[in-house]
Amino acid sequence: MGTISEAFIPMMPTDFNVSTGNGFIQSGNPSAGTNTGGAAVYPSNATIFYVASYMIPQEKTAISCTLYGDGVKAYAFANDIRTSVSAPLFSNGSAGGTTNTFSANVIGDGVTYVTIMLYFSDATQFIDGGQINLQPS
Repeated sequence: MGTISEAFIPMMPTDFNVSTGNGFIQSGNPSAGTNTGGAAVYPSNATIFYVASYMIPQEKTAISCTLYGDGVKAYAFANDIRTSVSAPLFSNGSAGGTTNTFSANVIGDGVTYVTIMLYFSDATQFIDGGQINLQPS
């Protein structure tokens, strides 16, 4: 597998497999498409969110998120496994190689994680993946 980067946490397109349909979180069914080989994920429904969460490693600080894809909007939140409280990090992020800077640094302490919510407004939009960018704490 090789050395894992200490500069970022990779976000695979197939990580986003929980949706917020019908006002509650449920198992999602995003489509990998018939000819993408899993390189991109498309929404199964338009106007839906897909969600993935990433634990921030100890001694690292998450500072931003870079997303790759087409037309997808994104939201990010800092969370803690001990509570149901979240803090917004950005609310109008985008894909296409755009780096979305967090409004606050997220310090890895073994219990803090980042949740990325992708909003697809039509079924032609897709996500290729991304990365949560890190720096030493």
